[in-house]
Amino acid sequence: MSEKRSTPAEVLVIAPRDAPFVAGSAADPSVHEAALDDIATADLFADLADSQHPLLHRTLDRLPVAGECEPLPQVVALTIGYMSRYQSELAAASEPVVVSSPLLAVPTLLAAIAPDRSILLVYADSRLASAADVPGVAEEDAGRLLVAGLEGPGPFRRAVIERAEAFDDAAILRQIEGVVAEFMASHRVGAVVLECGEMASIASRLRERITVPVVDYHLVIDFFRRASRKGPSTDVA
Repeated sequence: MSEKRSTPAEVLVIAPRDAPFVAGSAADPSVHEAALDDIATADLFADLADSQHPLLHRTLDRLPVAGECEPLPQVVALTIGYMSRYQSELAAASEPVVVSSPLLAVPTLLAAIAPDRSILLVYADSRLASAADVPGVAEEDAGRLLVAGLEGPGPFRRAVIERAEAFDDAAILRQIEGVVAEFMASHRVGAVVLECGEMASIASRLRERITVPVVDYHLVIDFFRRASRKGPSTDVA
């Protein structure tokens, strides 16, 4: 496990140690000029199903601690979207803001879009999805959430789940665009949330192709980074 280190970076990204690098993904430190740390994830299925919550504890161990990491980052970002189910524990243990997942944006999106519209949650693997992934969503709004997964045959599965080939941005963009189009043809979709850190690499191009907001890791990280940044006042006197 890598050592905690002193860094002036505004963002600290904690990513799976053995995940293949994808340029432009949430784990690409160049996007936010971030520092990078890692956790072990031998088997995501097993780790998420384990009642001892090993992913949570490994991540808690990597959170920056005042006195050990100076200055502290303003934002700690993860890259496994399912980690939103542990948001309360992570936030309670961290002085900096913790962005566990783009799924944290769901309650705000529900309030911002028309009540007859749904939000499409695009997961790497929908079999791992849980109601706990969307903290803050009222029970009466749960029916407005649509879940799609990319675990079926296709370039995303081969690159991210099976790790059998390189991440093909163009092919994966087409795959996700096709999934979104299928849902939009049969539902009144008001927003799309991309759960997986690798999906952040194609989010901006997906926005160019569809007519509703697309939320990804970069968008949420950048929101909190800007909200926390010290700089010239823009207040109106």
